[in-house]
Amino acid sequence: QIDPQKINPKTGSIRCATTEYESYLQEKHPNRMKNSEFESWLAPLVQNRATMRTSKTNAIITIPVVVHVVYNGQPVGTAPNISDLQVESQITVLNQDFRRMSGTPGYNTNTVGADTEIQFVLAKQDPNGNPTNGIVRRSTTVSSFSSNNAMKFTAQGGSDAWNTSQYLNIWVCNLGSGLLGYAQFPGGAANTDGVVVLTGSVGGPTVPGTTTSYNLGRTATHEVGHWLNLRHIWGDANC
Repeated sequence: QIDPQKINPKTGSIRCATTEYESYLQEKHPNRMKNSEFESWLAPLVQNRATMRTSKTNAIITIPVVVHVVYNGQPVGTAPNISDLQVESQITVLNQDFRRMSGTPGYNTNTVGADTEIQFVLAKQDPNGNPTNGIVRRSTTVSSFSSNNAMKFTAQGGSDAWNTSQYLNIWVCNLGSGLLGYAQFPGGAANTDGVVVLTGSVGGPTVPGTTTSYNLGRTATHEVGHWLNLRHIWGDANC
């Protein structure tokens, strides 16, 4: 059952498929930790991080990102083969939101929100040690993807993940049925770990996307939150 707050009022379609994707993974892999089991495993790690924050010994966590731009034959700079500047503007938005930077939409108010002390940077080195700008472009014959992970595999018209223990993989592609994106919660298969977002939602105020009402980069913020094990703030099922 789809939570009504996740439905796009304009199209009647689901916007974020992360919860449904997680249900699919738990059905496919019966040994996968249930939500309550994962929270129990996570609790001491959260407490340890809180202790580090209190003692002021913690450092900012910087996560290298690889963005897989999967497009259907368009030249660079034409959706869905978006420009490097548009990808860079998306990383800026992620940092504004997760670092709660003053003067940006990620700041909220003086009393709401927190600096997670997590930030993101496009990878400077690929898995083989070669220089990179953190953007991989893959031409595909697939016109539209769904939440079946095909965009994560070159053999299925997508782009294979970089080592998911070293990079956050973000796949940018055309998604069907009004879907904006989905993410894999921690603990899933390594070769599918990461975040998927609709091409038109990628960007920021300086270089916005093309999807009306969802073109300023917050879809990626939402999905990366799931990737870091955050649930929907309105609750999912028994959450």
